[in-house]
Amino acid sequence: AKMLFSYTESDSINAFIMTVAVPEFKYQPVESGFNVLFKMSDSTVVEAVYNVPSKGVFDKRINMQVYQHALIIPFEMFFRLTEAKIEKIRINYPKQKRTFHLSEEQQQAILEAIRCVGEAVDYYPLRP
Repeated sequence: AKMLFSYTESDSINAFIMTVAVPEFKYQPVESGFNVLFKMSDSTVVEAVYNVPSKGVFDKRINMQVYQHALIIPFEMFFRLTEAKIEKIRINYPKQKRTFHLSEEQQQAILEAIRCVGEAVDYYPLRP
């Protein structure tokens, strides 16, 4: 899996978006909704985040379907993600649950990416 963290700002919406690209052996139909969870390093599980998935694209290089999950990250969750690392990501497909265990290196890279985007848009570090 691969991850991209970004921020969008327009007239009607300001949001953090985490895009996760996941290769799957089988076709995995998934609807938009609250079907992705994070297990955090502070031993808590984040409530499901809103997922806007793609229909999947077949990648001939790896002979698998690749799905992109665009996760809408609320501001209060963003601030939590700048302090605690994501240890696991679970995607709840209709007939299967898929959990990704992240290595310490991956956890640190995600934390740094989140903080970097936060610094670029002046939301991190928090200032009283």
